Amino acid sequence: MKPVNINVNSGTPSQSGSFEIKRGASFQSGPRRVEDTSGQVRDSKFVIKAMEKIIGFSIFMLFFGVPLFFTGLTFQGLAFEKQLYFYFFLLLGLIMWAAKGVVSGELNIRRTPLDIPILGFWVIYAVSTFFSIDRWHSFWGSFGDPSRGFMSITAFVVAYYLILSNFSEKRLKMIFAAIISSGAVVLVWTALAIFDVKFLPDSLAVFSPLSLSGTVTGLGVISSALVPLFCVAILKISENETANKVGRNILQGALLLFLALDLFLILAIYNFVPWLALFSGVVVFLVFILAKIVRPNASWVWLPMVVFVAVMAVRMIGSVSIAKVNLPLEVSLNYKTSYDIALASLKADFLTGSGPATFGYDFSLNRSKEFNNNAFYGLRFSQGTGAIFEAAPTIGGLGTIFLVILALSFVGVELFLISRQKEKNKLYSLGMFSAAMVFLVSVLGIGAGGTIYILAVILGAVALATALLESETAENYLSLSLKASPKFALALAFVFMVISAGVAFLFVFLGKVYVADVYAGSAVRGKAASLDDSASSMRKAISLYNKEGRYYTQFGQYYMGLANVEAAKGSEGRDIQKIQQYLNFAVAAARQGREMNPQDVSAAEALAQVYENAGLYVGGSLEAASEAYAKSLELEPHNPNFYLKMGQIKIAMAASEKDEAKKKALVGEAKKMFESSVEEKNGFAPGHYQLSLTLDALGERDAAIESGRKAVELSSKNIDYLINLGKLYQAKGGQDNLAAAEKIFKAAVASNDKNISGHFYLGLFYERNGKGQEAKNEYRKSIEVVSGGDSNELKKQLEKMIANVDAGIENTPETLGLIQKQEETGEIMPE
Repeated sequence: MKPVNINVNSGTPSQSGSFEIKRGASFQSGPRRVEDTSGQVRDSKFVIKAMEKIIGFSIFMLFFGVPLFFTGLTFQGLAFEKQLYFYFFLLLGLIMWAAKGVVSGELNIRRTPLDIPILGFWVIYAVSTFFSIDRWHSFWGSFGDPSRGFMSITAFVVAYYLILSNFSEKRLKMIFAAIISSGAVVLVWTALAIFDVKFLPDSLAVFSPLSLSGTVTGLGVISSALVPLFCVAILKISENETANKVGRNILQGALLLFLALDLFLILAIYNFVPWLALFSGVVVFLVFILAKIVRPNASWVWLPMVVFVAVMAVRMIGSVSIAKVNLPLEVSLNYKTSYDIALASLKADFLTGSGPATFGYDFSLNRSKEFNNNAFYGLRFSQGTGAIFEAAPTIGGLGTIFLVILALSFVGVELFLISRQKEKNKLYSLGMFSAAMVFLVSVLGIGAGGTIYILAVILGAVALATALLESETAENYLSLSLKASPKFALALAFVFMVISAGVAFLFVFLGKVYVADVYAGSAVRGKAASLDDSASSMRKAISLYNKEGRYYTQFGQYYMGLANVEAAKGSEGRDIQKIQQYLNFAVAAARQGREMNPQDVSAAEALAQVYENAGLYVGGSLEAASEAYAKSLELEPHNPNFYLKMGQIKIAMAASEKDEAKKKALVGEAKKMFESSVEEKNGFAPGHYQLSLTLDALGERDAAIESGRKAVELSSKNIDYLINLGKLYQAKGGQDNLAAAEKIFKAAVASNDKNISGHFYLGLFYERNGKGQEAKNEYRKSIEVVSGGDSNELKKQLEKMIANVDAGIENTPETLGLIQKQEETGEIMPE
C-alpha cells in the first residue's frame, strides 16, 4: 500500500488508505511551533488515576452498601431500594471505566473461563424477554423485586466484567474489608433488633427493618456466608508478622467476637437458616484445609475445625426461643408445587418460557387443585423455590440448561484453580469460594430475594477474580484501542458515547422511578389517615412513572375506598353523585391497571372487585364484574374464590331480574358456580354457605340444610352461617327442627353478644313461636348494640317491632313499611 501524503494546509489525505506521516512533515500553521506534550501526559495520568479511584470506590460501595442500604420510604420495599442502589454505583463505575479507556486510549475487557456460558445465558434471557407474555416487566423486573428482569441480568454481567477487568491484590483487600465491615454492621443491627434494643429514634425506627436484607431468610444466607469469611480474616491477620502485636491481637479478638455473634444469631434465627448452603460452605472450607491444599498459620489451624463443630452443635440444638421479638412468618412454595409448576410450564413452552420475572403468572396458571388444601392457598407466589425451579417456567428449558452449565462451570473452575499449585496457599480464594458456595446453593436450591441475588453475583465475581489472581493465571483481554488503528479508535469513541448517553438516561430514569415509588409509599402509609391524600400521592407517582400497572390498580382501590366512605354516611348524609364520580375514577384506574398487566391475575381481580362494588350505583357493573372474574378465572383456573364471586354476582343479577324464567336460570348458574367452588377446595366454608342459600332459593331445602350444616361445621363461630342454618330448620318446621333452630340461634348470640343479627333473628324466632316477651327482650338487645350511619333509623324500626308485638301485630316487611322503602332506595332490608 502506498503511503499517503498529507496536505498540511488542508489537513486531508491525498488518497484513501492508511495514514502515514512522512518524515519531515510538520503539522503547523504560520509561525506556531509544536508544543511540549509532557504537561498533557501528566494531566492524563492524573485523570486516569482519579478515575481508577472512583472505579475502586464504586466497587467498594457495592460490597459495603448492598447489605446495608435502605430508606424504608418506598412502596415496593427494601429489595427494590437495594436494586436501585446497585444500579447507581454500577453505572458510576461503568462510566468511569469507559472514560478511563478513552483518556488512556485503550479499553480492556478481561476474558474469563465463564465467558461462553455467560454469553449463552444472556442471549437466551434476551430472547425469552422478547417473546415474554409481559415484555416490560420481563425487561425491568417484577413489582417489588426487579432482580429477575433482563435489565438486572445485564447489570450482573456488566458488574462481573467491571470487577474482573479492574481487579488487583490491593482491590481484593479493599473488597474483603468492605465485606467484613458491612457484615459486622449487619450482625450488630440484627442482634439489637431481635433483642428489642431501642437504638434508633422513634422517627427513624418506623422506617427501619428487622432484617437489612429484606427478609429473615436472606439474613440467614448472609450470616451463613460470613462464617468462612470471618475465619479467613482471622487467619490472614495471624499471618501478618510485621503488624503491631497488640493491635493484631485486638483485631483478632474483635473478629472472634463477631464470629461468635454470627453463630449465636444463626441459632436465634434457626428456622430461617439455609442449612444445606451453610454446610456446603463450611465443609468446602474445612476440607481444603484438612487436605493441606490451603495451609493457614499453624497456630490457628484449629479454628476451622472448631467452627465446624460449633455449626454442628447449633444444628443439633435445634430451634430455641431466644429472640425478644416475634420473627415474621415467611412462606415459600414447597418443592413439589414448584416442580409441578415447572413441569406444566415446560410442556406449554419449552424453548423460551413465559418470560423473565413472570413466575407469578406461571404459578397462578399451573397451580394444582391440591394446592387449595394448603393453609396458605390464598397467597400468590412471584418467585419459585430456587432459581432452577423458577427458571424452568420463565426462561424455558434452554435457559435453565445454560443456568446449570454456568453454575457448574463456576464451581469447576474454582475447584481447579484452588486445587492446583498448592505452594501458593490461596486462603483468600478458599474463603471467597466457600462464601460464594453458600450463596450459590441458596439461590439455586432454596430460593432468595433480590438482595441475595445481587450479593451472589458480585461475590461470585470476586471469588473467581481472587482465584485467578492467587493462581497467577495469565491475563487475557479484549482490547479496544485508540492506538491500534482509526477503526478501533472510532469503535472505542462510539462505545464511550453510547455508554455515556445510556448512563445519563438511566440515572435520570432511575431517579424518577425512585421518587415515584416514594410517593406511592407515602400513599400506602397514609391510607389509614386520609384516602384523599393517599390518592393524591399515588397520582404524583403515576405522573412520574406511568409504566407500573400496580400504581393504577392501587389508585383505583383508593377511589373505591372513598366511595365506600361516602356510602357509609347513611341515606341522608351520602352524596350519590360523589359516589358515582369516585366509582368512575376507580373503574378507569383499575381498567388501566388491567390493560397494562393483562396477564396479571391480581390486576384482573382488582378490576372485578371495583365493578362488583359499583353494582348499586353504576349501570352494567355486575355484568362487567362477571366478565372480569371470568378473565381472572382464565389466569387462575383453580381459584375457588373466583367461582364463589361469580356465583354471588349471578345471585345479585337475579335479584334485579323481572323475568322469572331468567331469574331462575341465573340462580341455576349461580348454583353451578358454588358447586365448582367446593369442588376446587375441600372444606370451603363460604362455598357451602352460598350453595345452601342458593339451594333454598331453588326449593331444595334438605340439600340446603346439608350444605348449611357443612358450612357451620367448618366455621362454627361464623354468625351468618349459624343464622342461615337456623332459618332453614325454622322454615322446615316440626318440633325437632324448631328446637334445632332455637339452639342454633342461641349459639349465634353466644358466639358474639354484641352482634345485632343474632339477637334480631332469635327475636323473630321467638315472636313467630308465640314467645312475645322473649322476642321483645332480644329486640331491645338489638337496639343496645346497633351502631353505624343508619343507627337511628334502625332503632326506630326495632322500636316499632316491639310496639307491634305488644299490639299483637306480626312483624313482616309489609307491616313495617320496608317493602316500599326497598323499592325507593334499592337497599336490601332484613327478611
